[in-house]
Amino acid sequence: AAFPLPLFAQGSLSTDAGNEKATTIEMNMGSPLHDVTYVYRSLQNGYIRSIEEASRQAQPSTIAILEATVDGFNQAGYIPWTDTTAGGKMLLFRNGKVVKGMRRREKGKPFVFLDAKGEILPVTRGQVWVTMLPMLSMVTWE
Repeated sequence: AAFPLPLFAQGSLSTDAGNEKATTIEMNMGSPLHDVTYVYRSLQNGYIRSIEEASRQAQPSTIAILEATVDGFNQAGYIPWTDTTAGGKMLLFRNGKVVKGMRRREKGKPFVFLDAKGEILPVTRGQVWVTMLPMLSMVTWE
């Protein structure tokens, strides 16, 4: 299905008060070959993504990490499958901060990111990097 652009609401957060600093983000994927680190660069207003042995790194302005059921995670010879239509918890990293929220998605529609009050969480203009993990506890930041 073709989605209308932009996929996500863009704009400023109503306030950054209470949002934790998140200038370094680490995702423990269970293997040094697959572990991911993001480092925030304020002059670029974005993150540099690094993963071992990658010759070129992504530079997203927003990172959305979604907690989801991932069948086959860490099972040898199995390609993981993720249910993308169920709702769940999420972490939204933007502007060197993290916002804890929820996400929802209906079949054939893009994701919607929501804060604790159920209000739309906008992304920063630019590249949005979405990762789905079985547990948000796999992610640390400082």
